Amino acid sequence: MNNAEIRAKILRLHYDCEMNRTGTFFNDNELPQLISGVAQNHIDANLVYLYRSRLIEGIWGAGNNSPSLTRITPAGIDVVENPERYSGEFSMDVQVLNVGTNYGQVAQAGGGATVTQTQTYSSFNDLRQLVRSHTELTDGDRQRIDAVLGNLEKTVAEKGITKTVVEQAKQALADYGWLIQPLIAVLMNALGLG
Repeated sequence: MNNAEIRAKILRLHYDCEMNRTGTFFNDNELPQLISGVAQNHIDANLVYLYRSRLIEGIWGAGNNSPSLTRITPAGIDVVENPERYSGEFSMDVQVLNVGTNYGQVAQAGGGATVTQTQTYSSFNDLRQLVRSHTELTDGDRQRIDAVLGNLEKTVAEKGITKTVVEQAKQALADYGWLIQPLIAVLMNALGLG
């Protein structure tokens, strides 16, 4: 994961925290669990970037490399809600800001408030972005998932959804349980039920 993606994920987490519990500070000790596979020093460096860019504000503890309690600023909210407008001003991955966080992640905000991170998936492209965000997948995994999604998308467009089609997709994606719920949301949307 590059720095532009890390910054976008951190900012998106702060945005979701603010929208769920306005004014609550985010406890940055939770970030390594929410952004898996990223070293603490990379998280700290990107927190400092966001802080100095005035997209987040924070409280620094003695001897800390980055603020330990942070919240998004009005400027940060504007960047999340209109990322294309600010893409030349800040180095952040616009796709990550648009997609948001992975389905079902939960963070603990400062003051004990629970913040549930969810993402709405309405198209097969949303699913492909979700797959790209899972850094633990091998290239073979990504190709296998993309093939299943491509077949499913084509079948749904040509013939509609049948129980057989759904069962075949579920079997093919059984090793990727995190993808099933978003896939169901996309299929329901395709049927006009979403």
